[in-house]
Amino acid sequence: MKNKAMLMSLLGALLALTSCRDLTLDPVFYALEKEQPLEDDRGFPDAAIVHRIVKTGTRYFAAANKLYSRTDGASDTWTVVAPPVPGAMCNTLEVFAGQIYAGFYDKSIGAGLGLYRSAPDPISWNLLGTGTSSQITLIKAVGSAPPRLFVATWSGSAYTLSHSTTGDDGDFTTVSWGTAPQADLPIIDVDSNDSYYWVVVGNAVYRDDLLAGLGTLAVLPAPSSGTATYGGVFLASTGTLYLSGGNGLLHSSIDGGGTWSSSAVVLDDKDNPVPFAGFALPTSDTTNAVYVGTRGFGYYRIPGGAVTATLVRSPAYNISALYNGAINCLLYDGSVPQARLFLCTSGSGLWRGDYLSGSEWSWKQE
Repeated sequence: MKNKAMLMSLLGALLALTSCRDLTLDPVFYALEKEQPLEDDRGFPDAAIVHRIVKTGTRYFAAANKLYSRTDGASDTWTVVAPPVPGAMCNTLEVFAGQIYAGFYDKSIGAGLGLYRSAPDPISWNLLGTGTSSQITLIKAVGSAPPRLFVATWSGSAYTLSHSTTGDDGDFTTVSWGTAPQADLPIIDVDSNDSYYWVVVGNAVYRDDLLAGLGTLAVLPAPSSGTATYGGVFLASTGTLYLSGGNGLLHSSIDGGGTWSSSAVVLDDKDNPVPFAGFALPTSDTTNAVYVGTRGFGYYRIPGGAVTATLVRSPAYNISALYNGAINCLLYDGSVPQARLFLCTSGSGLWRGDYLSGSEWSWKQE
């Protein structure tokens, strides 16, 4: 009778667990409740350093030293895209004018191989220019009138930034700086609203002085980040400009960067400032929140897009592998039947959130 009672108690506990829908549970209980694991086994390496993910048409591309691709079907899996040179590695890419642009480098000698372009399917790489020993560090398409492609490179001693409205070979122009930034400061991010272009360099923000064009880039009176570099700049569809800091601060501007509002300092569990990274705006989230990644603490939601509001660390339930991997890139895809949010991490692979409701996502490691 004693064993029977214990068995009945255990059965009751399991029944209670399977009927629970609480997303704040620890991941092991959440996985049991959903009756599915946190891994989807889509062929993507779990410990990968994922630098960037983009989508064109129905196809995703992810730069994780190797370049991976899959279509957006419910059960589609990832395959490795052959590089232009055997053994070449890829850590940055972008979609521009229907083409894939990627920066490849040779890890064995620590040298860049240049900027390559291809149609998304089938892949047939073409080198733009004659190749270079410089490392391609950023490829970013911004604006719409006209769209413009920015490419940043590192030569081993200095960063450079160029741009093009066609992306064609020989059609890139080096940006003009009012006061040039220190040569070894990284070029972190670029965005535009077609009236202005913003470029984040180290711990400074630059803006062009020519409306509806790209004039001389001059330093803005941006909020201080101390010695920490900024994490990213993002123009939301609301017209608000966001800027993330490595010092636990988030900033926003409604006048193009002329004046800024700032959050309270966000601290981690050890009272250190949280280093923030890039942004996304998942339009399926009914709280109208802007999402911002961090370097090792998951992502935060900015409720209603107001940085002065109380920021919410997410996911609500603790997934240590996701929390511990620095988030390099976020990609929201609202074109599929169940909206998705991808998180690219350093050392914890690629995570996919399938939208549930409100601000809740069901997380899986691809």
